[in-house]
Amino acid sequence: MARFVKGQAPWNKGLTKETDERVKKLSENEIRRKKIGTYNKRRKFTEESRLKISLSKKGKKYTKEHKEKIKNALLKNLKRMDKHHAWKGGRLKRNGYTYIYSPKHPRADQRGYMAEHRLIMEEKLGRTLTKEEVIHHINEIKEDNKIENLQLFKDNLSHLESHWGRNK
Repeated sequence: MARFVKGQAPWNKGLTKETDERVKKLSENEIRRKKIGTYNKRRKFTEESRLKISLSKKGKKYTKEHKEKIKNALLKNLKRMDKHHAWKGGRLKRNGYTYIYSPKHPRADQRGYMAEHRLIMEEKLGRTLTKEEVIHHINEIKEDNKIENLQLFKDNLSHLESHWGRNK
């Protein structure tokens, strides 16, 4: 490994982007490449074509029939999911909570998963929970979803008040 010797001038002493020939040549080559199009291999559209494409996709509404067709295709794929090598029975953990795959549930997330503690409480009550209702884990262990450990609150404010009351 070469080391600098005291008193030796560095290789780029006094050179700037404007005066160094290597830098000038490099920037000229980049400009030439961009003009030729080897740098950017994307398909080139005219401004008018780009505008038409963006307008055609903006605010696209699907008919009920089309939505149903998409939904059926996704459910058909569901049958194949259990054959995948990484399938764990439709259970996954996120932020300490257990989620269960239930795509037909009205409150399932985009991937079709629903929090297990909410499903257990819904099963006990015999109805679906509203968005405002909060399920509290009494022993504060998020994975413990036994019905004896779950408590229903009408909204998040009453849930937080119960926490504040305990910590006083």
